[in-house]
Amino acid sequence: MKKLTTLIVIILLTASSAAFSQGWGKGPTTPEQKAERMAERLNLSETQQQEVLTLFQENQAQHEALRSQRESLRNATQEKLSTILTSEQLEQMENFGPGNRGQRMHGKGRPCQQ
Repeated sequence: MKKLTTLIVIILLTASSAAFSQGWGKGPTTPEQKAERMAERLNLSETQQQEVLTLFQENQAQHEALRSQRESLRNATQEKLSTILTSEQLEQMENFGPGNRGQRMHGKGRPCQQ
């Protein structure tokens, strides 16, 4: 019985690994892929397909603009912090990276939950 269970687990892991390596489980990433997939699933007319594609392209452009704005805001904040904090504080702040989440404080002086 134990051998059968082990064999089933190995088969399932192998099958799921093969499925993901072939791209299964990954959603479409480009506006064209998204529009094509929607057209196939919903049987869209040619007009609808073009409108959906245009919408997805505009949406992607807006997302890229927001990403750029977020990057600019992050840089501006970093520059302002460098004029407020001491060099020692700036050095300490650099250690607040993703690997050191537990050192950050949350709310009223409580460590973050991980």
